[in-house]
Amino acid sequence: MTTVLQHVQDFCAKQNLPSPSALVGSTEKSVAQFRGLLLDLSRELLEFRWEQQKIRKTWTSVAGQDQGALEDIFGAGYLSLVPGSGWNNTRRMRIYGPLADQIWAALQVLPNAGPEFQCWVSGGHLYVSPAFVAGETLSFIYQTKYGVQASDGTAKERITADDDVLLFPDNVVFRGLEYKWKKQKGEAGWEDDYNVFIGLVAKNLVKDGAPTLTMSPNRRGPQPGIVIPAGNWNV
Repeated sequence: MTTVLQHVQDFCAKQNLPSPSALVGSTEKSVAQFRGLLLDLSRELLEFRWEQQKIRKTWTSVAGQDQGALEDIFGAGYLSLVPGSGWNNTRRMRIYGPLADQIWAALQVLPNAGPEFQCWVSGGHLYVSPAFVAGETLSFIYQTKYGVQASDGTAKERITADDDVLLFPDNVVFRGLEYKWKKQKGEAGWEDDYNVFIGLVAKNLVKDGAPTLTMSPNRRGPQPGIVIPAGNWNV
């Protein structure tokens, strides 16, 4: 992905403007304006859900159902979990969910009889049934609410380094910067650039893939009866 500094330099070259050697730390008014426009663009694009905002996180389990606060596990940029992306890496077993409230309530009365793990989110905490033992490696993919990524892969809210990148397609960022700059300067024709920008947003979101619709839930909730856990029968 293109760095924020490179985006600004490419834009300046296209507009025949002086190209800055640095974006962060510069006190020049035009450079400060570019930083502000990129931040504004990032916040506008965060109204959509992008594949680039999905981050895989691993951590170590604690004993019990409550694995702790979501922000402690995933960081301040946490927005939501990607359903069905959880794993107990140590045991190589999936963590299903997050479950609906009704299914989790049933699990507290009709405990999970199999080895499969299921999770639930409530009060900003992540719960798992059956309860974990401490020291196992867990992983989940989550959606970040931040639109900037550092060179080490850390998501953050603001641009703090020239090699930061925005978590959106490069062509969308470039067109977005173009329309915002022209609008800020009061140049005629910025509306056309905005329409091109919105068209690119739509194309990239479709390219990432629409969610699959289903008329039935992926898993049944717990209920009385004989339970044979997956992988525990002979054929």
